[in-house]
Amino acid sequence: MNARCLLSAVVLFLISSLVVFSPSFAEASGGYKFNTVTIGSGDDPISSGICAVARLSNQKNSYLEFTLMSDQFWVVYGPQFKKGRLEGMVTGSIGYLQDSPWIGPLVALRLNIAEPGGIPISVGMVQWPVFFGYEPRDWRHNGQPDPDVLVGYYQSASLGIGPVEFSYSLLNFLEDPWNELPGVSYTARIQDNVSVFGSLAHNGNERKWMVKMGVNWTFSE
Repeated sequence: MNARCLLSAVVLFLISSLVVFSPSFAEASGGYKFNTVTIGSGDDPISSGICAVARLSNQKNSYLEFTLMSDQFWVVYGPQFKKGRLEGMVTGSIGYLQDSPWIGPLVALRLNIAEPGGIPISVGMVQWPVFFGYEPRDWRHNGQPDPDVLVGYYQSASLGIGPVEFSYSLLNFLEDPWNELPGVSYTARIQDNVSVFGSLAHNGNERKWMVKMGVNWTFSE
């Protein structure tokens, strides 16, 4: 296990845990409150290794997310909305991968279709292009010609049926060929505010399976 990666995840989780219970946090941060904190380990289409995520929102429907791994970090910020069965967010994001900074918009939508027998069914999509200042370290020394535009583009469609979600993602990253990443995940609640999850996705470019597991902590209002 990468010690730097583990230390980064633990630090973020400890800071999140301490801050969320601080009485002055809501007032000092413009009303932001923690929704969830997630600690995961493994690989999926957009993360690898130990990964820590803190998600916050306020009464003005503004969303804020911090994601931390050993060699990358990002912040997502912007408005979220819910209109009838449709919910989503239109945000901006900024971060770094290895030694390269990036910036880009992120749009996520989810349509809640029905709930037969108490089992929610929904479809969702994500569109996330990001633009790099320069190539990250591993791509800078891979022997491939540099692309004209340093862009990474992640897009995903999903179908949720109760605790199970099926997804199909495409990733066009710098000079890498388009990568098809079909996957499935399962989430199980073990306490009122704690759930565990596992996911399995296939990396089309590398022809291998990616596995990730983790824990979600949900904070009540």
